[in-house]
Amino acid sequence: MIKNTFTLILIFLFAISFAQESAIADLKFEEAEMAFNNQEYKTTIKKLDEFDKLLGSIKDKSLYLRIISQDKLFKPDELYDNESNFNLLSSLRKNTSAYLIAMESSGLDERYREVYAINEKLANYPIEKTVWIKEKQKSDLEKQEAEKKNKELVDFYRELTPKIEAWEWDEKIKIGADFKNLKKQYPDFYKEFNENPKKNDLVNGNKIIRINKKNDVSRIQSEKEIDRIITEFGNIVSYSLDLNESYALKIMNMWKQEFGENAINEYLHEKNRPNYKIGMYVLESPKTREKIYIEYILVNNTIKYRGIKLITGLDNQKFYENLKKVN
Repeated sequence: MIKNTFTLILIFLFAISFAQESAIADLKFEEAEMAFNNQEYKTTIKKLDEFDKLLGSIKDKSLYLRIISQDKLFKPDELYDNESNFNLLSSLRKNTSAYLIAMESSGLDERYREVYAINEKLANYPIEKTVWIKEKQKSDLEKQEAEKKNKELVDFYRELTPKIEAWEWDEKIKIGADFKNLKKQYPDFYKEFNENPKKNDLVNGNKIIRINKKNDVSRIQSEKEIDRIITEFGNIVSYSLDLNESYALKIMNMWKQEFGENAINEYLHEKNRPNYKIGMYVLESPKTREKIYIEYILVNNTIKYRGIKLITGLDNQKFYENLKKVN
């Protein structure tokens, strides 16, 4: 009698203990789901480990949530960064295969489809570690080459930027210079521009657009003729010149020799029409605050050129609006 009673007590205590563990396991799974909903995928996997340990086995709902969390953590672009990424890939591949085998007899549902799609995607990546090591070595070498080229490019533009900003279309005019001082220094060069704005000039607050009084784009008497000058608070912020074709081509060749062909890019205006085309050759560097370019306007097989320099600042977005780079 006593023996039977003792046995019943043990069974009762075991049942209580099992119920407690089951309840705790349920809480762990709820915590895993909460972490997943908060996009905390590493925490999700940690809670699933605790859930599986309490139950002493792996449930399909636990395995599914683990697979989805691992898939969220897996970044193909970072696969060859370190060994932990390969370990994650291997674990994910093992878990998807286990799930597909275990749940095959349960029928096709959305979860099965989702895990199948993940498993198919993993076929694009190495299975054997030896293969991964070779690919990692190749990836590291490519990164080193890319970093070397990037450094060379950065150094190239670091040297190029001040050269571009110092280049002017004529020694008698300079971005940032005081207009009135230059007019006094070079009276003949500025004789067709008013010191104080007149009716042919445009005034917008502190900005003045001074236009050549004898401007005639159709007839350029020399290689270049200054067309207009824009000042702000008295300092030159932009200017343009009309160029004849031979001089425009001469400048292009000079730019290639002095700055290199990589510093010259061609752009077309996106709103060009069949008989009207605007394009430009821009002498540029990513860090320059100024733009220098040759603009060409093609109208009914007649082409006209302008040389322009202006201040854009480091934010060049407005300058490139409606422009498309020619490859």
